[in-house]
Amino acid sequence: MLYTRVFFRAVVRTDFGERVAVVGSSPSLGNWQAEHGHELTTNEDVFPSWFSKEPVYLPLKKPISYKYVVLDERGDIV
Repeated sequence: MLYTRVFFRAVVRTDFGERVAVVGSSPSLGNWQAEHGHELTTNEDVFPSWFSKEPVYLPLKKPISYKYVVLDERGDIV
């Protein structure tokens, strides 16, 4: 199976301590489980932009569904 590298980026205003992740229908995106999703990062220079530090490898030519979620300090979806 062939794969492609995907980097995610989103503009999300969050409160202190919250973080942004991508969850979806692929094992690389946690199979819709937030605790296993692809966590994004930000810093004071680019906030409120969040981005992938590392790529996610997704199968080529296979439909994938995903969404961005905001997680609190415990990892629960806000």
